[in-house]
Amino acid sequence: MIGYLKGTLVFKIESNRIILNVNGVGYSVYVTSNLASKTKGSTLELFTHTRVREDSISLFGFESPEELSGFELLISAHGIGPQLALSILSTFSLAQLYKIIENNDADMLTAVPGVGKKTAARIIMDLSTKLGQEFELPANGVLVADSKLTDIRQALSQLGYNSDEIKSVLSGLDLEQDVEVLIKKALKELAKI
Repeated sequence: MIGYLKGTLVFKIESNRIILNVNGVGYSVYVTSNLASKTKGSTLELFTHTRVREDSISLFGFESPEELSGFELLISAHGIGPQLALSILSTFSLAQLYKIIENNDADMLTAVPGVGKKTAARIIMDLSTKLGQEFELPANGVLVADSKLTDIRQALSQLGYNSDEIKSVLSGLDLEQDVEVLIKKALKELAKI
């Protein structure tokens, strides 16, 4: 089993799959959108999860052991495969995800493409008991982005937008900006719909 890789990003195959050159060997690794956005030639250190199936071996790479643990937490939920888990980790940071689970906020989880209300409720139900046992909240506990998303969702909802419309714009926002700026950007995107 491969648990760690350090190498150079050669190129991106798909939106969430890269080729990493490790001492002349190219590893095909599924990654989050954050890692896939790195530039060609970047040196990456990946903590990996190896998935062995009858017909394939797949590698999933993460920037930290904590992110790898979050991925393994997600795939331990009934019916959550590795691609959906990657999509969730591409949409939310670990701190955001853990806070969503702790707050039983299924609506927030539906911001992930492919996650409906039933799937979100099942993820939260399956993982809420495991969160405090096998997995711990990240030590830094940074939840600023989570509160920004909640504020934006509430503001747009009060303006009359439905959850599907709100969901369509949340994933494209850069959460490093102020809430007011993000709401204005969301409104501009919603005006295009």
